[in-house]
Amino acid sequence: MNNSINDTTGPSRSHHRAEDPESSSKCQVPCNLCGSTQVEVVRNRDRHDKPLRSVICVDCGLVWTDPRPSPEDERAFYAHDYRRDYKGVEQPKLKHVHRSGLAAVDRWRRVRELVPKPGMIMDIGAGGGEFLYMGAKLGHCVRGVEPNQGYARYASETLGLPIQAGFYQDVVVDEGSLDLLALFHVVEHLENPLEAISTCRTWLKPGGSLMVEVPNVEATCQHPSSQFHRGHLYHFNPVNLSQLMRRAGLEPLTPWLSADGGNVAVIGTDPTSGPGGNHPPSSVTNHPAWAIPGNHLRVRRVLDGHTGLNHMLKPAPYVRPISKLMTRTREWLGVRGTSDGRELLDRLFDQHLAAWAPDRQST
Repeated sequence: MNNSINDTTGPSRSHHRAEDPESSSKCQVPCNLCGSTQVEVVRNRDRHDKPLRSVICVDCGLVWTDPRPSPEDERAFYAHDYRRDYKGVEQPKLKHVHRSGLAAVDRWRRVRELVPKPGMIMDIGAGGGEFLYMGAKLGHCVRGVEPNQGYARYASETLGLPIQAGFYQDVVVDEGSLDLLALFHVVEHLENPLEAISTCRTWLKPGGSLMVEVPNVEATCQHPSSQFHRGHLYHFNPVNLSQLMRRAGLEPLTPWLSADGGNVAVIGTDPTSGPGGNHPPSSVTNHPAWAIPGNHLRVRRVLDGHTGLNHMLKPAPYVRPISKLMTRTREWLGVRGTSDGRELLDRLFDQHLAAWAPDRQST
């Protein structure tokens, strides 16, 4: 990752091209990272052109939905509607399994050397269970939780994984019991990311790792009108995602972006000597120490500059259809001749595990 990922420097003047008539505004929900209530409105509509107010913190650059649906409405949405709204299905199709399987390979490639074997692995928001299924093939003890009932049932019945249908608040995990905890495209959906990551940290063994992946608010690979929707309550860039890890008491490694820049991921390690130590408070209070000077300007420059016209003048809208066609062709070839998701993943993962065999034997 180049050095610009942590560059928050910029001009001293603020950008005020907010969609609200008044750029500076009030918020009902304080910033989850630094506790500030000083915000600017960046959007008033979602990707379906429905009302959705999104604001940015002027102190750390975090973007969130304000106001937001009730916790009860959110839980019902994720339990029954989210996967259907997002992918049009209640259980993954083979092409979705293949796509998620390739993502699992890439994620394990990055994290496998940080996890002792056999390790205790947990995936919150486990989806169809592909990451855990590969973890089991690598010799780890795995468990997961998935809010969508259809996907949780698929992972349990088809892949034979110990997946609980529910939310992270519903699971019972012993302190200091996990070597690796994964949160892939989960944190942006949570009402209180700081509280969640602080809780997750208590579940890690000394030196354990938390791997988080979220959409990148600075992404320009999609049309700007597609950026905000009701499913995502928070929007991070590499800088404030790493800062969130620090506030939760973890030491973040260098973040990285997906190939198209659409996602950002970071691994945080627990530097404490053991469970029950001095875990940081998860309550959000206004604390200037967690502000990130310049990051608000950095994010605003991207959001303000990513207009429909500018998007059409860049390669992304013309490269993306070609990339999608290549992906669909690869998925068609990958699922051809398979009857179910387990058979597909066995074939896909075994190919990569065979390539990793020399490394596995030397560790």
